[in-house]
Parts: sequence; C-alpha cells; structure tokens
Amino acid sequence: MQVDISQLKSEIVTRYSVENMGEWSQIINGDECLVWRVDNGTNPLIVRVSPNWRTVDELQWVHDFTLHCGRTIPEVVAPVSARDNSTLFVFQTYPVTVYPFIEGDTFNTDNLAMCEEAARLLARIHKAAVTWQDVRPRPASKTTRPQALLREVYPPVFQDAEFDAWEAQLPTNGLTIAPIHGDYYCRNVLATDARITGVIDWDEADINYLMAEVGWSTWEFSQVETGDDLDDAKARAFLAAYFAEDPPCPKSEMRDAINFIRLRLRNEAVGDLARKARGEEWDMEYTEGEMRAFAILKQRIL
Repeated sequence: MQVDISQLKSEIVTRYSVENMGEWSQIINGDECLVWRVDNGTNPLIVRVSPNWRTVDELQWVHDFTLHCGRTIPEVVAPVSARDNSTLFVFQTYPVTVYPFIEGDTFNTDNLAMCEEAARLLARIHKAAVTWQDVRPRPASKTTRPQALLREVYPPVFQDAEFDAWEAQLPTNGLTIAPIHGDYYCRNVLATDARITGVIDWDEADINYLMAEVGWSTWEFSQVETGDDLDDAKARAFLAAYFAEDPPCPKSEMRDAINFIRLRLRNEAVGDLARKARGEEWDMEYTEGEMRAFAILKQRIL
C-alpha cells in the first residue's frame, strides 16, 4: 500500500482546517493500516490510511459505534470530525481517518492491577454497547479482502469434531449478542504506569457474542509468557474485575469461554497460515504458540 504523502497532507489541511502542521512520523506497528503521528502544535493527530478492501460503509459503522461509546467512556478514542462533519474520506482508493493523538504506551500485562482495570473498562464498553440505539448490521468488506484457509485444509491440530459441533450450535444456544470492540488486547489499550489512557483500533468491531470478547480478552491479558496457556490466577482476577462491574454478559455464559478462546486461536492461526500460503509476512513462532494453545486449552475450564 502506497500513498502520495504530499497530496495527503494537503487533503488533511483542507478537510480538517489543520494549522501549523509539523512533522509526520510513521508508526510502524499499524498492522493492516499506514499510520502517522502528525505534530500540530499542542494537539498532535493520528492519520490512519486503511487498505482499499475496507469499505466506507463498514468504517462508518465502526465510527458510529465508537462515537457512541466515547460519549460516556473517556478512554474510547473516537475519530475527529472534518469541517463537513464527516469522519473519513477516500484518498487514492484508500479510506482515511484522523484521530486525536493519545499519550500512553502499549499495555503491560505484567501489572495485575492494571489488568483488572482493563477488565473493568471492557465491562463499561459492553454496558455502553447495549445502549446503542442506532445499532444495525455491520456492512461487509469488499470481496478483495484476503481470505483464510478453507476448513478442508486445516492442519490436523485443528480437526476437532466435538469442537466443530459446539461451534455449529452457537446460533441456537441463547448467548448474549451485542456490538463489541473486536480486538481488545494490549496493543489496542494504551496506558501509563498509573492508568489506562485510550482504547484504539476499533476496525474489527462487530455484532457478536459478548462472551467471545470476554473469553478472548481474558486470554490476551492472562496468558503465560510462552503464549500457549492461561495463567490461572491472572485469569480469575481479570474475570472477577469484569463481572464486578455488572456487565450485560452474565456469569452463566462462562461455560463457553474456553471454546471461544479456542475458536479465536484457530481463526487467527489459519489466517496466518493463509498468509504464509500467499507468500506474505507471518509470525511462525506466534502461530505455533496458538496451535499449541488450541490443544492445551481443550482440557481447561474457566
């Protein structure tokens, strides 16, 4: 993905009435996006260019949801509105969004007290999500979005008939469904040593099972250093903090938490293997850890 930076700068100045635009510093860990920090006097900005398989409609849905949550949760980092009140525009086929820059570093999961704070914040996000009056199905990405592997070619570790049967009955099991952040983990939660300063990157937000996000977030904030199992004490503390906030996801749904973690592990790992098959960059060590975890967690209970 390449864009003409000089033209993009001019577009930002025009659309957002930016004055005193200073240096653009590219942020390397933008995953699917190109991301820059833009110095702008005392109010630096983030400019985020999404891949062109993302549609304006799906990103507008994400922005509407983020703006809703941001009205009651100050840690939610919502997009900046342009002069015409829009929150994104298309530049050379790529959707572009501007955000305020938020001070903070990638979340440190070694800090148990902060992990508990992240759990409480997740509960607050879920409580806000169920009050979104304008909720609607999320529009799809373009068909050019990179695809994962077909189930028929999954590696043997992911061939689990009992697990597949659990997944097949999900639509009929009555679990709580609502909008979710979709990727609530340490790199998307900014913090100082004392507090959480921002929740960013809502592009994977969707309407889904709340327990899918509770389970996966527990995994992300509570896994052992090798990345293939849960730290029981940290997991219990995270979940206790989450449920102490009286979220809309009831404790009774914890019976499905481990399977939701395994579902996400499998989805992420086969996505990485699909990237490998396409000749794209992938993290072999991380993927192998997810494959081990999928097997290990089959015997676990939360």
